[in-house]
Amino acid sequence: MRERREKIIDAELVIYLLLLLVVPLFLVKGFTHEPSTGKHLIYAVGFSIILLLNVLRKKEIRFKYTYAHLFALGFGIAAIFSLISVQIDNPQYLRYSLDVALFALFVPLTGIYLSNKMNTRTKIELSMLFFIMGATVVAIDAMLNYYVGYDLFLGKI
Repeated sequence: MRERREKIIDAELVIYLLLLLVVPLFLVKGFTHEPSTGKHLIYAVGFSIILLLNVLRKKEIRFKYTYAHLFALGFGIAAIFSLISVQIDNPQYLRYSLDVALFALFVPLTGIYLSNKMNTRTKIELSMLFFIMGATVVAIDAMLNYYVGYDLFLGKI
């Protein structure tokens, strides 16, 4: 009888590895007033796809969590509830505050997912490899930008 082995690389991991490459490099001139907003969008859409794939594939979903996860999740929930006072006192800032609050809630959720998904050394090493590849491109771009005044993504500045 053959033993069933868990796949090392699945669709969720491939999407996550692509996120590790794309998110640090995503910068479109004039897309938003803040360069990190587009990165948050790509991050949220990518992880939403990953979580949706996870929900569709499994009948029952179980996650292990720690007190650190619960504390971070509580912070995200508190950020959502803080929107009530923003709406009362400064409704013109509600949209931006909503973006920040949703991101503060979304990050712990992805942290819980990743701490359960990255359960082998190979997955962690692949993730770090892709992270370092993206960071290397960002570092080279920063040095070119500083010393030459040229950006790999935006051109001459």
